[in-house]
Amino acid sequence: MANYRYLFLFGFVLLGCKARKCLHDYVKVNNNSTKVIYFMCDPYFPDSNLNIRDGYANLVNDSSHAKIYPHQSGLFSGHQCAEDIFNPTNGKTMIFIFDANTIENTPWSEVIANNLYIKRYDLNFRDLDSLGWEINYP
Repeated sequence: MANYRYLFLFGFVLLGCKARKCLHDYVKVNNNSTKVIYFMCDPYFPDSNLNIRDGYANLVNDSSHAKIYPHQSGLFSGHQCAEDIFNPTNGKTMIFIFDANTIENTPWSEVIANNLYIKRYDLNFRDLDSLGWEINYP
């Protein structure tokens, strides 16, 4: 009889737990400038320096979503819930905006050494939620 009681309790707990629903599959980046830009995310906050070693390859080789033309938008999707990406243990994720001319004509080691980004956003889940999961540059 005790086994049935535990089985009933276990079933009740399972039915009471709901799987977390993914509310946001992506973050939209709007380029409201007259420049072509690239954007990149780095979850290692609060490192104050640009420290993404393979960033150039990520930006240029996969520019289908990282390169945004003037007055256009791009989507950042990590093939998982955006809530998971932007809610790491440390709470914030950095988003870097780069001038396309700099990325395409400057060695990546120089971009890193001199922090040649034009804008950096330090955002957490609440920040993105208040922005409607859209980042507007500038």
